[in-house]
Parts: sequence; structure tokens; C-alpha cells
Amino acid sequence: MRFTVLFAMFTALALAQPPRPVDEFATAAGPVRITMINHATMMVEGGGEVIHVDPVGAQRYEALPQADVILIAHTHGDHMDAAAVAKVRKAGTVVLGPEAVAKALPGTTVIRNGESRQVGRWRIDAVPAYNLTRGTYHPKGDGNGYVLTFGDKRFYIAGDTENIPEMAALKDIEAAFLPVNLPFTMTPEEAAAAARVIKPKFVYPYHSRGSDLSVLSKALEGSGIEVRLRDWYQAGDEAAGGQRGGGRGTAPQRGGEGRAAAPQAATAKPAPVVSPQVLPDRRVTFRLRAPNAGEVTITGDFWLVQTRTEKLVKDDQGVWSVTLGPFSPDLYSYSFSVDGTSIADPVNGFIKPGVSSTQSMFFVPGEQTALLEARPVPHGDVRIVHYQSAVAAGVRRMHVYVPPGYDAGKSRYPVMYLLHGGGDDDGGWVAVGRANLILDNLIAQGRAKPMIVVMPSIWVLDPPVPADRRDANNALFAKLLFQDVIPYVEKNYRVLAEPKSRAFGGLSYPNILPDAWIPNIGKFDYVGFTSNGLNADRIAFYEKQYPGVLDNPANVKRVKIYIGDGTNAMTFASAKNLAEDLKRRGYRTVFSTTDGIHGWPWFRRYFAEFAQAAFR
Repeated sequence: MRFTVLFAMFTALALAQPPRPVDEFATAAGPVRITMINHATMMVEGGGEVIHVDPVGAQRYEALPQADVILIAHTHGDHMDAAAVAKVRKAGTVVLGPEAVAKALPGTTVIRNGESRQVGRWRIDAVPAYNLTRGTYHPKGDGNGYVLTFGDKRFYIAGDTENIPEMAALKDIEAAFLPVNLPFTMTPEEAAAAARVIKPKFVYPYHSRGSDLSVLSKALEGSGIEVRLRDWYQAGDEAAGGQRGGGRGTAPQRGGEGRAAAPQAATAKPAPVVSPQVLPDRRVTFRLRAPNAGEVTITGDFWLVQTRTEKLVKDDQGVWSVTLGPFSPDLYSYSFSVDGTSIADPVNGFIKPGVSSTQSMFFVPGEQTALLEARPVPHGDVRIVHYQSAVAAGVRRMHVYVPPGYDAGKSRYPVMYLLHGGGDDDGGWVAVGRANLILDNLIAQGRAKPMIVVMPSIWVLDPPVPADRRDANNALFAKLLFQDVIPYVEKNYRVLAEPKSRAFGGLSYPNILPDAWIPNIGKFDYVGFTSNGLNADRIAFYEKQYPGVLDNPANVKRVKIYIGDGTNAMTFASAKNLAEDLKRRGYRTVFSTTDGIHGWPWFRRYFAEFAQAAFR
């Protein structure tokens, strides 16, 4: 009798469960079925194996099979629920998740971004999932997305992420599950832009409570990508215990993510400001809440006019906005001016560091940005090195890039000494210039030789250095480079210590590069100017200061010069003058011109060209 009653109870619970949407995909290894359970929760079946993704709400699993594999994307309560995991777990279940999940959920096997596991007939790849644009809800490396491969089909479950550059590395995706809600993941427009980069056959928006998904569908019309809208939030589902017993809301929340929608009180806070918002057509909307401001303008390095600004317009909620572009795919910087005071975007956590000002950054994805992205190629390592400087009478810092395979081998490498600009520090060529990723990709493609790149700080005097102290700082830097930096590098790294294996270049805080190079011209066979040069008066100064050096036939024959600059850059006249002067003297000089300005989108381009020319 007791068994009969219990059976009846469980049957009633199972029948009470609302039917879940199920889609099936044909693969070379047999069918794959995906059941949409709720919010970010789904079940994937194939080859007799069951994968539960982010199980939340134990009551939802009364009528569902237990798991062979459990994948957890994040520790937030709408992804990780210990009670639901216990419900679907059985002897031998493999639970996979990032380190933060493993710390919170005993028995989890760590799988980090970039790592793979073969479980039964399924290959599981953990891929990056993060959101840096709208706060710190999802720091980089804290959570996972997953690509599941069965037979000849690949399924991408993005997790808590914005439209990130790493998505460009995803290939041959059958179906992509993309999160669409603010401020935690993406807008419908951003999800559409992500879909156009990933190019799946099918897109399933999920994690989308409160979002207008018709916007996503419209944005992908004509793209060849089918948008499949499914009912992830069914009537009565939450009332069945999803909140009380399901774990969403039981784990620490950030900004309320994963909570059930609640009636808004009359005193509800204003909706979060989203800025920047990259639209599918590569236009970008910028917003700033400043109800008491009289004027707000924006400036950035995305135009072909060096000092261009645009005014924002204020709405009745005190939010200023402007939509600009479309912009070519690239990484850009910008700042607002509020009644004459320059500020970074307060809701954009993607920051461009600097020694004199701070700006915000955003990424417009596209095929043209391939060199700037962390792609599935061997990667080098960037090291932050502190060293004792006799010239500076103290400790100084530099960044050093070593190529893929450096630690595992014994080879010696050519070395490039790369200077940052007047608004940056020694981390600039990594944080903004992406020199390490550019080199990883160029080396993988065979377009650049494996090399070590040393990025010292040019500041011997404390920045910002006033104009009347520039020459003093430049002279001290030249001493620091040759007395401290190069000896340290040649002692501690496997570099080829000879002129033909040394390059020197980068940006040139006024005259700092030639001030160090010309009196030491015998040290480097390759010299590169990335958006800078010399006017006639300064060249005359060097000729007087170092007579015969520039015209020495041995130097002319040996040294190879690269100069890159844009016709809209404030430095173009001096770059053109230097290129013409060096060509006249007989130097093998490449002068690469664009229509660019003096800004990082162009500096990166010139660096990539110089890196390919060096050591050839």
C-alpha cells in the first residue's frame, strides 16, 4: 500500500511538470536531442549518454533521466544548484566546471578555458565566457562556455558572456545558445552580431528573461542563420519550486542575476545604462547618465580626424546618448567630456590604462581583427619584470614577451626592443597594443619569426614629464636602455646578442627613439617608427651632434628601416620627411602609409608590419 501511494505521488509530480521544448539534430553518429528546461538550464542527449547543463531546480528533474555528465558554467545561482546536481547525479557521473565551481561544489573536476575532455562519445571543450563591458558580473576566466561535439556536429553553449573576440575562433557550429539579458550578458543586437561572427546554422537565445527576442530575429534576417525561439519560461514553472528549492537565489548574487522577475515598486531604481552597445551594422551607441550636466561630448580614436568630438543628446531620464559609425572592425578607445571634464565611461569596465589619463575601450568584431584575437594557436608568454637600474638608482619595470615554446626549448631568439608612447607605461603594447597576440598569430602563420620582445618603461623621470624635462628624460632613458635593460635581457633570456638579431622601434615620445638609436646605431640592424618621424631641424641636430654617423656607408648598407604613418596623423609630415631623408642617404626604407590618425588602431597595424619585416 505504501509503495502504491509513493508511486502515485511521484507519477503526479511527473505529470505536473510542464512539457519542455525538445529539438533534435541529425549527426553522423546518430541523433542529438536538446531539451530546454529553464533560463540557462538544458539537457543534451546523444549516443545513449545524457548531459545536464547548469541543472537548477531539483523539482524539474522528477521525470528526466540522470546525468552521465554535468556541465556547470558559473557559480551564480541560476547556473549552479547543489540540490539539483544531487538530484541528477548518479554513480560515475562526471561533473565539469571552472575552478570557482570546483571550490563551491565538491566532486567537480576542473576544466579551464581552452581545455578539453572526452567523455564517452562526446568531446567537451571549455571556452571563454566573460563580461567586462558592464561591470564585474563575470570576470575573465571565472566562468566557462562549452562546445559539445558529437559525430560531425558541434553545439555551442555560451554561458554568461558578452560578445567577446574569442567567439571568432568558433568554427562549424551547428547550433549556438547565446545569452540575451542586461546587464549580465548581451543585448539582442549584440547577440546578433555574435551570431554573424560564429555563423551557426541555428541560434537559440536563452538566459533571456525580459529581453525582446524579436529584435534578434529581425537583426539576423537574410543572414542564413535560423533563429529558434523556444519557451524557456513556462507558466507555473517557477511556482513549482524553482525559486524556493531550485537554488537560483541560494548562491551569492551579483546585481540580482538569476532572480525571478518581481513586480516593480513605484520607487524602482532606473534601468541600468548600457554603454557602449555595438550594433549588428557596426554602429555603436554610447550612453551616460548625467542628469545635471549641461553638455556631454565624446571623443575617440575611431575617426579619421584627430581631435573630432560629437555631442550627446539627453533624454527625459537624464541619460545622454549618441550613435556613431559604422566603424571598421577593431579595438577602439574613447572618453566623455562632461561640462569640460574628461571622464572614462563609468559603466564600461574595459579600461585603456595610461599615465596621464584613463579612457574606455570597446571591440567591434569582424574578420579584419583576426590578428588581435586570442586564437587557437600556440601562445607565447608575457612576463612583468622588475629589475634594479643603476641609471635610475632604483627598481624599474618592463614587460617581456617570449614566443611559444620558449620554456620548453633551448633555442636563442632575436630580440626587439619596443617603446610605448607618451601617454602610456610599459604595459601599453600588451594592454592596448595586443603585441603579444599579434605575434602569436603572425608566428603561427609563418609571417613573422619567433622573437623575444622587450617593452621597457621610457620613464626614468616620473611621468607626466613636463616639456622642459623631455631631453633630460630621453638622455637618461638611452643610458638605462644600454646600461641596464639590454645587459639584463642578454643575461637572463636566450637572445642572440648581435646587431643582426636586434630590432629597435615603436612609438617615440618626442625624439626618444632617435635620441637612443642614432648615437648607438651599430647596435641594431632593424629600426621601426610606428607613427612618428623627424623634421629637418631635428635631423640637422643629429648630424651636428653625431657627425658622419647617418652617412656612414657601413650603417647605410646594414640598417633596414620601417616607417608607418597615416595621412591624417599629426606626425605624418615628420614621418614623411624622415622616410625621404633616409631613402636619399641610401637606407633600405619602407614607408607604409594609411589614411589613419595618430592612434592605437593604427599603431597596431604598423607594429604588425614591422614585426614581419624584422630579422628577414
